[in-house]
Amino acid sequence: MRQQGAGIMKKFAYTIVAVVLVALGWSVRGRADSMDAAAKTNQSTVATDVLKAQIFNSAYAEVTFSEVIIEQLASGRVDDAKEMLRTHQDGHIFSLENSLDSAAISPDEMVALQDLNLSLESSHGSRREVAERSLARIARFRADHPWTYSGTLPHSTDPEVEAKLASILKRASDSQR
Repeated sequence: MRQQGAGIMKKFAYTIVAVVLVALGWSVRGRADSMDAAAKTNQSTVATDVLKAQIFNSAYAEVTFSEVIIEQLASGRVDDAKEMLRTHQDGHIFSLENSLDSAAISPDEMVALQDLNLSLESSHGSRREVAERSLARIARFRADHPWTYSGTLPHSTDPEVEAKLASILKRASDSQR
């Protein structure tokens, strides 16, 4: 039981790190003065890298967060799940508010964000490795806790979507063996 709590706390810590990265991306402020053609190309590459990192960080945070919530609900810890959902929602309220008044991000700040993402990536493995580990955990959980929806919300399952999800989870599981 104690080991399970430590695992959840570790996942929660990863979620917090990812959420902080997202918040950092939104809160960095500044203006670019002037750029020549070569600098624009480099800045475009940096901006693309930062955007890809933000998309990855956001998706990773959501997948990890969902994983913890589902595990809490499956183990009957409904109040813990509700508290995490409320806290998660609070963080998004702040992000929405901050995004409304954010100034442009300067080229130097973009490079700093790129460097930060690269240093975080290298300390935990590549994005692919981090994603595969997370997806493999989800695949194991789903295999150990099969589930069929029995609620009242409209629910239709697209066989193509289900097949693609199964393929992604199988690949992740196979990569961890």
